Amino acid sequence: MKHYIKKTMVTALAATASIALLAGCSGSAGAEQPGDGDGLVPVNVGVFAAADNAALYMGVEQGFFEEQGLDVDIQVLDSGPAVTAAVVAGDIDFGYSNTLSLVIASSRGLPITVVSGGVAAGQDVQGGSDANAAVLVPSDSDIVGLESLPGKTIAVNALGNILEVTLKNALEAEGIDTDGVNMVEIPFPEMPAALASGQVDAAFMLEPFVTMSEMQDDARPVAFPYELVTPGFQAGVYFTTMPFLQESEATVTGFQNGLKAAVEYSKENPNAARAVVPTFLSIPEDIVAEMNLPTFITEADPKHIELFVELGQRYDLVEGEVDLETLTAGLSR
Repeated sequence: MKHYIKKTMVTALAATASIALLAGCSGSAGAEQPGDGDGLVPVNVGVFAAADNAALYMGVEQGFFEEQGLDVDIQVLDSGPAVTAAVVAGDIDFGYSNTLSLVIASSRGLPITVVSGGVAAGQDVQGGSDANAAVLVPSDSDIVGLESLPGKTIAVNALGNILEVTLKNALEAEGIDTDGVNMVEIPFPEMPAALASGQVDAAFMLEPFVTMSEMQDDARPVAFPYELVTPGFQAGVYFTTMPFLQESEATVTGFQNGLKAAVEYSKENPNAARAVVPTFLSIPEDIVAEMNLPTFITEADPKHIELFVELGQRYDLVEGEVDLETLTAGLSR
């Protein structure tokens, strides 16, 4: 049976609630679910709008999850923290988020566990030739690099999270006072317009919005904060809760296997991976053809997770002890 991609915008209260408020009421979407009419187990996966999830969508389109007995429904939320909140509340089974969101959740006592890598940063620290994220400015801006950002307003998709932290890390590495940089929340799809209109002086974007802003508005990149943390920085991962992992082992294993097949296929068929992007993002094909594809991964190095713990502690986002054993338990399956 052909499985068509389902695109759903989740507006449930739990998806937008603060993770902190969920610390005392974490749940699970349940034990192994009965199959649907086709004998497939229904699985909900929460993501945010970015090319990071092209391999996931490819897995649905190519039937890799069906081969594992899963009927995957992809649901789109505003940000990594929103996805994390929805998974913890038990509204969805798996989520894709930046790794820092999960470290923060763990420090607040939430039973989050990583089940697969998702996306890694590039290797080109200065030129950003393989970067999936960048700080962009208008072509006529007087901003030339990190040193020009104090006193400016910069868009990030969520405050107190990975973009803010990696940008502050990059600024401090250059001896620049981060207090003078004003960051404001703007969703990724709205960043190109906000930058072009002058609403913000700079915007920290992910692909395909980086290339969209460059091609449509002649914006230019001035910094690549992900690569400045460390080349190959493992920025995004797939995860679930420990209760779901324990109660639904076969579903978790099937999801991991389907995702691995999807990542391998996407690497071997980059044009197909590009072609799937306009099916879940309203991006013109000429922009998709020029953008940097994310570096898709399924391995998640615990050392990179520990790096996020260090960054979170440095910027006072990690409030308590991070249970690394629980946070990485899903990787040993």
